[in-house]
Amino acid sequence: MVKGHVPYDEQAAAAAMDSISAMAVKLPAMFPYGSESGEGTRASPAIWQNFADFSAYISRLQATASAAATAAPNGPAAFAPAYDALAATCKACHAAYRVNPAGEPDPLAAP
Repeated sequence: MVKGHVPYDEQAAAAAMDSISAMAVKLPAMFPYGSESGEGTRASPAIWQNFADFSAYISRLQATASAAATAAPNGPAAFAPAYDALAATCKACHAAYRVNPAGEPDPLAAP
């Protein structure tokens, strides 16, 4: 919707952002101490070395998703910058705390 590939739908946009905000509340529990390693994990050990900073990213994720949900009913001109703030939060956290296997791009990286 933000890129114009599909028509803007304020209800779908708000629902997606509400879903992200609700999921963000659950994220800290998905990274308990002692789960730093494991087959197939993309979580960087830096998460557990800097858990307060990682948690701050999660708080920003929840706040930006909530702000985008609030902006959604005001149309695409209001939603797009709020969505961009959410995407920037995701990208920054992935850059700091996600490890991608060699040759595998981050799904949030620009095409």
